[in-house]
Amino acid sequence: MRRTVCPVPATTTAAPRVKGLAFREFLVWYRDTYGIDALRRAIPDQAAWALVPGSDDLLGILPSTWYSSAEVGDMIAALVAHSGAADPETVYERGAEVVIRSTLRGAYRTVFRVLASPERYVRLVSRLWSMYHDTGRVDADWTGPSSLVFVVRDWAGHHPALCNLSMRTSRYIFGEMGCRDVVCTRVGCVSEGAPACEAHTHWRGERTEAPGPRRSR
Repeated sequence: MRRTVCPVPATTTAAPRVKGLAFREFLVWYRDTYGIDALRRAIPDQAAWALVPGSDDLLGILPSTWYSSAEVGDMIAALVAHSGAADPETVYERGAEVVIRSTLRGAYRTVFRVLASPERYVRLVSRLWSMYHDTGRVDADWTGPSSLVFVVRDWAGHHPALCNLSMRTSRYIFGEMGCRDVVCTRVGCVSEGAPACEAHTHWRGERTEAPGPRRSR
């Protein structure tokens, strides 16, 4: 089993990357929920901890910095494994919630005001994805008046743990838009043999804007 290390800033674009914004709040929540000792057990990289002493530094992870997707994915998987949660899926679910709510109410709140409707989000979803990941593209299709399917393709930085976290986020994005009873279901992942990573999202009520293009690119 590969030893989990602390992600360090990516100094090259040769390998797929993910921005700190996509996972730092997950670390904050994990530390506050399970304690700093659990965080240290999951990431036994003593050299990294020595560089940033103190429980509030979160290993120096910065929201605006790019990190190796592989290293971040390994770290998230280790954190989930060391959480002791009876159902690991609940850790991913809560992680997706804290990341999105912190982002949309914090760093990107101005951007979110511009696209705070399902129609606008669908049109811009691939651009928004690129704020967090430097590989992959997202297609979104309406499957009903209040239901969508999201498909991520060409994601060179794919990692099962990153996918599990990322593909749950639409539940909370649409919740922040005011959609009611949002449900997001992951239905496919390339790590399980699917041709692409796919999630279905639906909510109660119908969209109010006139439909735009059927698909986002």
